[in-house]
Amino acid sequence: SGYNTIGYGHLLDKNLDGETDQREWQTYGKTGFPRALTSAQQEELLTQDLKPYEDAISQAIQVPITQEMFDAFIIFSFNTGNPGSFAGTNVLEVLNKGLYDQLPGAMYKWIYSNKRQVKGLKNRRLKEITMFARPYQNGRKP
Repeated sequence: SGYNTIGYGHLLDKNLDGETDQREWQTYGKTGFPRALTSAQQEELLTQDLKPYEDAISQAIQVPITQEMFDAFIIFSFNTGNPGSFAGTNVLEVLNKGLYDQLPGAMYKWIYSNKRQVKGLKNRRLKEITMFARPYQNGRKP
């Protein structure tokens, strides 16, 4: 999408308000590369980045879900780049109606960018669908 990222998709040169994050640019950007991040640094950035998504999803979901479903929705939402975006999706609408069996189809609709199918988005959705379907494969339900 034209943004610089490091680690596990940490947005480097813009914060969520679209402003340049000068502190990170100085730490990891032009003056910092090609210095590699340690695993601990990557994990720390990921934990920081996921917190707003976890909070937004916890507030939006009104039905029981499994941990695997929660994790899949975090990844799905993180991929959109905005913690609040999950609240306006057909995925949340289907979920909050308790229509668990319709979630794969609802999630799979999110494979387009500029009205074109994107292979990378298709692959991501399939992984997310597989992730939240695991409990059902073991006979467990939310």
